[in-house]
Amino acid sequence: TLYRCSDGKNKVRIADDISTVIVYPKFVVYYTEMNTNDQYVVDIYVSTNDKDFEKIADEVTVVY
Repeated sequence: TLYRCSDGKNKVRIADDISTVIVYPKFVVYYTEMNTNDQYVVDIYVSTNDKDFEKIADEVTVVY
């Protein structure tokens, strides 16, 4: 589960089933895990401001 906290006290849930979070200087990207085998099918979200995220890709297959 991914949370955010802007005041150091109160956490707000952003999403469940997070597989990866990548923090860049100007935005955050997270992937939600949908399957677990030798491959993952993920949705990809990117931050649009300090509080909100937008889905930028749906059901992307990632193979490891």
